[in-house]
Amino acid sequence: MRNEVAGTISVGRAPASIAVGDGAVWVANRADGTISRIDPKQGKVVSTIKVAKSVDGVAVGEGAVWVSVP
Repeated sequence: MRNEVAGTISVGRAPASIAVGDGAVWVANRADGTISRIDPKQGKVVSTIKVAKSVDGVAVGEGAVWVSVP
């Protein structure tokens, strides 16, 4: 294993937090108030979910995605 960047995936503005679970990578985008759902097999954002005016954190568990807002 090499510790190097293999590629990048554009998400929303001001990514603040990341979580992995339920077959996806989830990114909280603070400035957009959105969550980006990334399919790691496709290597791209497959959906963007509007959650609040801003969002600080994201977690995945128990079949749900949890977010924190300021």
